[in-house]
Amino acid sequence: MTFGPLSPPIAALRSFTARHRKALGAYVLLGLALAPVPLLGRVHVEASAVVAVVSFFASGTAALASFRGKGEAARSFSRVLAAQEALLLVPLALLTATVAWRPQCDYVRGLLLFLVMPPVTVAFAVSGAYALAGWGVRHARAGLVLGGLAIGIGGPLWDLGLHPQFYTYNHLFGGVLGPIYDRELALRPGFFAFRALTLLWAGLLGLVGRWGEARAAKRRRGETVPHPPAPIYPVAAAVVALVIGAAYANAARLGFNTPAGVIQEALGGHLRTAHFDLYYDPGAMSAEKARRLAEDQEWHYHRLRERLGVVPEERIASYLYPDEETKARLTGARETSVSPVWLDRPQMHLLQDAYARSFGHELVHVFSRAFGMPVLNASRAVGLVEGLAVAFEPPKGRPAPADQVSAAALTEADDQTEASPAESVAARLSLGGFWTGRGAVSYTTMGAFVRFLARRYGIEKLRAVYAWAAFEEVYGKSARALAEEWETALMNRRRVALSAGALAAARFSRPSLFEEECPHHVPPHVRADRRGREALAGGDTTAARAAFREALAEQPAFKAVRVRLARLRLGHSSDEDAARTPRERAGRALRLLRAAPGDSAHSPAFRITQADALAMRGRAEAARRHYDRARMRLLPYRHAARSRLYLRRALADRPRLIAALAGAGPPPAKARRLRRQAGEGLPPAAAVLEAGLWAESGRYKRALRGLRRAGALGASRGSPGAGGASGPPGGPGIPRLRRPRRSGALGNLRCQDAVGCPSSCVRE
Repeated sequence: MTFGPLSPPIAALRSFTARHRKALGAYVLLGLALAPVPLLGRVHVEASAVVAVVSFFASGTAALASFRGKGEAARSFSRVLAAQEALLLVPLALLTATVAWRPQCDYVRGLLLFLVMPPVTVAFAVSGAYALAGWGVRHARAGLVLGGLAIGIGGPLWDLGLHPQFYTYNHLFGGVLGPIYDRELALRPGFFAFRALTLLWAGLLGLVGRWGEARAAKRRRGETVPHPPAPIYPVAAAVVALVIGAAYANAARLGFNTPAGVIQEALGGHLRTAHFDLYYDPGAMSAEKARRLAEDQEWHYHRLRERLGVVPEERIASYLYPDEETKARLTGARETSVSPVWLDRPQMHLLQDAYARSFGHELVHVFSRAFGMPVLNASRAVGLVEGLAVAFEPPKGRPAPADQVSAAALTEADDQTEASPAESVAARLSLGGFWTGRGAVSYTTMGAFVRFLARRYGIEKLRAVYAWAAFEEVYGKSARALAEEWETALMNRRRVALSAGALAAARFSRPSLFEEECPHHVPPHVRADRRGREALAGGDTTAARAAFREALAEQPAFKAVRVRLARLRLGHSSDEDAARTPRERAGRALRLLRAAPGDSAHSPAFRITQADALAMRGRAEAARRHYDRARMRLLPYRHAARSRLYLRRALADRPRLIAALAGAGPPPAKARRLRRQAGEGLPPAAAVLEAGLWAESGRYKRALRGLRRAGALGASRGSPGAGGASGPPGGPGIPRLRRPRRSGALGNLRCQDAVGCPSSCVRE
């Protein structure tokens, strides 16, 4: 039987698969194992790293066997390398094939990452095997395996254990680009430079192997010395080694590592307090704001000292980054706030915009170093690490973790497939159970459990159990027994916050990284929106408009960007808008909003923007109806937002004042516009909003001065001059305000109504 002209290729393929059946089988099994997992079953960085690890050992051991075989063809370095590189087509094809049931998001970038990860690792492994075989090293296979393990483990220990960075590049697996919670991983130039360094190592090992092979040929009788002469190999190897050494000497410049000094120099600003060193960017934060944040940090420090009963032994370094790009470039983490407790010096890394919501949480991690495990300064149970931070972070005004877990448990009481709160705690004490579960569920559940332990058994026992999670030794009960005791207490609660159910439903339904179809993929319209927001923060409204239009063209149903673009139309965001009257600008904004898909109109931001536009058009009653609908969509714990909405509603018949509030710009600019539009007769409702804008920028004295001048401090429900409207039925009037007790507080102005504090405000 003959196959005609196809016989030679088929025969060659059969011969190839027979020679490399072990490596081929390993890649097939790997591809089949990765395919069902959304995070790993696609061509992207995570799968590429796993394939790179397997390819090092598979290709290295196979190449070692070939180099020790008989025949010149079998021992040819180029042929062996080409064969091992070709085998990588198998996992690439299997990972690509998952497109049949799962979208291959960001495939082009994923393919680029694949090409610079496994193939480069294979070249490194084959060159290492060539060097071991060329010099006739005994136990070469064990040496190759142990060397690979040492590189794979030692690299991250050096990078993450000694530097304030959250990425690591590695000759074995390629690299970890950033924290798993980042929506978009940071693809830094240092990653590609490090892969080039891996190729230099491959070249060095190849030269060393050729040198050893040449020396062995001299000793074998009847064989000639290969050309070129052997001395050229050690010389070439020495030159390559010098280049490699120079690369390591300039690791920080090339982006392999980020020492603390590099971050501090890049940020430029430094403010020293009793317990903190605050590093910030003076171009993005004023000295006055830095002083207020420093004062706020000291307040948080004293608060935790009283609650936890410990203090850090050293001064705390607090790094505040102006934007995601700067943070990603310097640390590898974009939006994720991180406290690397294992480093010598206690420190925190946060975005400026994330300070209010993240600083208190991260500071708990810093304080926990005092009772964590030796060296790591953390708990063996990752659930306790994050649970402690959630339990002792400052309140955020929303329902407590216990309320959210209670509401979720009561909602799912009839669902037998859902884990009980006690089962959730038991699962999330382990590393795998915590990180593979849904983030909001893991953090909130463990926070409620840890708070229960602290309240029922005291902080001393909680500190004692933290390091090693030795529950039976400290509490005399197993973790499961304590979790069941906590679950019983949850189910016996007499009251649960009204908005806990809606909040828990929204937060707990967000899929985990391992459930998402396209983890770490940011669509083009989201990237365009981010560029627009960054441009807007920098005062470049022209670039912001262009970016928002691009995002809207990519995704017309993108709710948030339509609202942002409409708000730019309401304000003087371009020369074209400046030539229009407020009524004309409002009409253009309304046309943009009305072109949105129907479901977009349900968001509070959409309703408020629409109400502002209607008010600017002179349709006060229609505007009030939309303000009321927006208020109904806000959860009850959104006290500050609801208060601002009541006040805005009271100004619905003052189009010029609404136009001043609706325009773009920082809070002080809005406050000045509001004052200019009102002249000396600023209504109390507008005075309160103006005060909030000044307070938001830390100008508390000016806020109080404006309130006193307008007489808003003594105004009460139904007072005259409130904008022509006394508020909706059951709504508050104009509250009396006073300055927060500590000038560094970054919260909202508190209300102290003369009649009684309404539900939409926070009582002092």
